[in-house]
Amino acid sequence: MKLGLCLNRVIHQDDTLTNIIITPACLDACSDWEPSQSDEENESLDGLTTSSSNREWLCNLGVRIGKLTNLTHLTFDGLDPEDKDLERFWGEIAVSTSLTDLYFINMNLISCEEIMATASAPNITNITFQRCSTISNEISYDLLHQDNHLTTLCFIECSFNNLNTMKEIVNFATELAHLKSITSFSFTSCSFDIVQSMCLNRCLNEESVNPVDVHVSPEV
Repeated sequence: MKLGLCLNRVIHQDDTLTNIIITPACLDACSDWEPSQSDEENESLDGLTTSSSNREWLCNLGVRIGKLTNLTHLTFDGLDPEDKDLERFWGEIAVSTSLTDLYFINMNLISCEEIMATASAPNITNITFQRCSTISNEISYDLLHQDNHLTTLCFIECSFNNLNTMKEIVNFATELAHLKSITSFSFTSCSFDIVQSMCLNRCLNEESVNPVDVHVSPEV
């Protein structure tokens, strides 16, 4: 369910929520939120009813999302990872102990260190990137240094930054291969030609610390 449609349920900690999608339109809906009288009187909502800035308000919303006890799937669709108002939002979500699946869709991820803080949620097992452009080659480093239980990593119709030479691809794949819990990699119709795809496939298989299932298909 899109955040704009379940915002009050998030704010009031509706633990039946299991799947949330956040888009730019959802963030606009957040800026239009008006507390009710009962909200104003609820001390647990002080961070949302008294915030002096959009940045602070979104940080407190991230706290509420991170506390949802049955939220397992979270999708970021079309957001700007460099949005200053979201700087603290990402880290607050990472405290979630229920999240297992993250989806990043239609995003430019040339700068992704801050948004990847969400991947440090302790029970994350699956991360999917779909139609993301210029993904930083440092994303492998960012993922490697998150304390999670990531088993499945998927890239669908994505392009990457600074992954052109064989050396760059080998370095990228080697870091991914050392993810301690990984069992499956999938790169589908990403920006690799046939030779680059073969190199990526071979390196992921040879360097992985675990037996892995690897699927790499070149860009169509």
